Amino acid sequence: MRNIEATGEFAVNVATYSIREAMNMSSSVVPSHVDEFVLAGLTKAPCQLIKAPRVAESPANLECRLFKTMELPDDEGKVSNWIVVGRVIGVHIDDRFIENGRVNSNAMQMISRLGYAEYATIDDVWRMRRPDP
Repeated sequence: MRNIEATGEFAVNVATYSIREAMNMSSSVVPSHVDEFVLAGLTKAPCQLIKAPRVAESPANLECRLFKTMELPDDEGKVSNWIVVGRVIGVHIDDRFIENGRVNSNAMQMISRLGYAEYATIDDVWRMRRPDP
């Protein structure tokens, strides 16, 4: 979060099953001089609109400018977590995941964090349209 506040920009990279170990390694608590890309064995790719790099192995990335950060205090009032909100100003999607002009998110094998040390693979994608009043 310090880098985001210092630069005002960041990249969001879709985590997938194939890079799950690297994603987990990038969550290590390390000193600020440690390059998390090197630590996790990931490749830096340039963004077009921001200086921060994106993860080349990720099938989709968002280039963002910082909008707001919010503290999330614990029960004792100590700040232990933060929410970072950004405005998306650029999008990268690997062409292999575009079918008939739409993103095939199921093919990406995205993962989601459930809580604790649990994750899930998103493998059942379906559509539901909003009802017209």
